Amino acid sequence: MPSLNEAIYKLPTERLRAIVHARNVDLKKLSIIPDKRQLAQFLVSELGKQASLGLAVRQCNAREMRLLQLLVSAEKPRVPWQYALDMAGGPAVFAVLYDVMTGLENLGLAFRLDSDVLLFEALKYQVPVSLSDRYTLSRCLNTYDAPALKRICDRLSLPADGTKTINVDAIRNLLLNHVGAARVPLDNDEIRVLEYLVQSGGSATAVDVAGTVLQNRADDFFRYDWQIRWKQGKERNAIDRLLSRGFLYVVSHSYGYNLFLVIPADLMRVLSGKDDHSFWVDPVPESSIWTLQPSQLARHTTLARDVVALMGFLSS
Repeated sequence: MPSLNEAIYKLPTERLRAIVHARNVDLKKLSIIPDKRQLAQFLVSELGKQASLGLAVRQCNAREMRLLQLLVSAEKPRVPWQYALDMAGGPAVFAVLYDVMTGLENLGLAFRLDSDVLLFEALKYQVPVSLSDRYTLSRCLNTYDAPALKRICDRLSLPADGTKTINVDAIRNLLLNHVGAARVPLDNDEIRVLEYLVQSGGSATAVDVAGTVLQNRADDFFRYDWQIRWKQGKERNAIDRLLSRGFLYVVSHSYGYNLFLVIPADLMRVLSGKDDHSFWVDPVPESSIWTLQPSQLARHTTLARDVVALMGFLSS
């Protein structure tokens, strides 16, 4: 199994120098290391520290940060490169994504080895990832049992006589295809719900969506079975209908029993129309520094004394 030690050891000396420079590694510590193998072991320990990772994350440009988010959202220290490529847009962005990956390697944040990308475990505490990014359509569909998948297939007019794997693939292929998703008829309420969730970053609580979009029909979501009634063909509103079509998924997130409606990241990219690869192909926007001069501040060094004197006068 590939390891971070091995990935760092295989990097050429020039790349290791770039990493040491970017992460402000103490050169005095490096001077006593006798060989490259021990250097790799030392860098794994040094680069995995929280403060050092935070320093490197703040140096990422927009594309590097986005790729890092896609990698961290997989929730494992070893991520298949093909997974990252698929989430970013597929073979059309391979060349630019390779360059972005090189930038992450030079920052010492992620390393590609063979067909995998290796990450530091502590990165999940440093990189902000949306709830939508943490879920793919396949992951959500695979949590359902056979009757639930059959219900979705029926609502999408798909044959449901195959195995669970076949049904999941059929639903995924339809919804992730621009033409296929467009063939699924949606009413005005359903469109408004999807638009609200897309603008919210792909997730929100059901009560929030109902109160904002569905004319305050929040009472529908204080019943114990609201997240599963669609499986029994008892849809009551647009959210239930979207659940039964596979556009939305109920996710328990954070402390307690907090239920969120989530559009999986790969499906959201299709629904939002942001699958044209422009983010990866267009020039990276430069960071702008706030150049306004700080305004002058008036310091009242005797304010406490004046307040005490005023209170004494009023109490006398």
